[in-house]
Amino acid sequence: MQDDPKRQPQGSASQPDPPTTPPRRPGAPPPVPASEIYAGRPAVAADPAPVTGRVDHLASDDVVVGRPRSGNQPQPVSGIVVSLGAGLLVLGLGILALMSDVDPSEIMPSQRATGPVFWVAATVVVLLAAAGAQIAELSTRAAGASVGQTRERTGAYSAWLVAAVATAAAVLLIATYHSVWVLILGPILVAVSIFVALLSRDLLDDLTDSASRIASLVHGAVIHLIAFVALSMIYLNKLPEWLSAGLVALVSGMLILETLQRADISSGRRLGYAGLGALAMGQSAVAINWWPTWNWTGGIALLVCFYIVNGILLAFSQQNDIRPRDVAFYGGLGSVALAAIALLSL
Repeated sequence: MQDDPKRQPQGSASQPDPPTTPPRRPGAPPPVPASEIYAGRPAVAADPAPVTGRVDHLASDDVVVGRPRSGNQPQPVSGIVVSLGAGLLVLGLGILALMSDVDPSEIMPSQRATGPVFWVAATVVVLLAAAGAQIAELSTRAAGASVGQTRERTGAYSAWLVAAVATAAAVLLIATYHSVWVLILGPILVAVSIFVALLSRDLLDDLTDSASRIASLVHGAVIHLIAFVALSMIYLNKLPEWLSAGLVALVSGMLILETLQRADISSGRRLGYAGLGALAMGQSAVAINWWPTWNWTGGIALLVCFYIVNGILLAFSQQNDIRPRDVAFYGGLGSVALAAIALLSL
């Protein structure tokens, strides 16, 4: 027997059964309607603009994870050009000295095979070497500034000091000995000194401790080598006392000023300390000129005095104090060296 559709409850076929919800835990908050969930979701933003500057910066090879970025990247191309050019000019001076006639009656060794033409040409060479080193330094600074790298420690206009003194020392070496071996050593001294000095100046401002430490050692070694040759040539020529002391003071002051680039002090203090060191070296030259010695011994004695004065001034500039170990390292070793030279010259 079929059921009569008229006898079925009204709305049973047209209205579906209400949805069943799972039982809630007592005390739980009521469920959030789906409409409210989608309404609170933030709208999806459009594609952001691509970041180019920072990505390019991070993509460069200069960024190394775990190591600070160097404050200055050395650019040795200009330094190589200047150092080789200065070496070739000094080589030309050496050839000019070898082609000149030797006057054995001349008391001063540097005047025996040189004349006015040689000294005029030598002056031009020294000026060109100094200007070239300074231009190379300024070009390196400009290249670093274009990529956001600055030089905080070394002075902008002191790169010519080492180039000028090294070239003058090579000129005096050639004029004093005018031989073939000096013809080879003079240009090498100039080229190596200028290039290493410019490169070490770049690395002095490096933020990594190892690079800065190596640069300081190389920088100091080059300065002491140039000081030895220059001071020895001044002593060997036995110039008048006032001229000898003045040249020793001038050379020493210039090299001390360059050494103090390793100290984070003002330019005024650098000039003051360099002047003090020049005065001390001039007095040392007067004393050593009265010393009964000859040849390279007096140059070694002047080098030891330069080592003491230069080292004490550098230590005080870097620490604003002189520690006992600084006195022992510079004053103690220097005094022992001077005593050894005095004993050996007897």
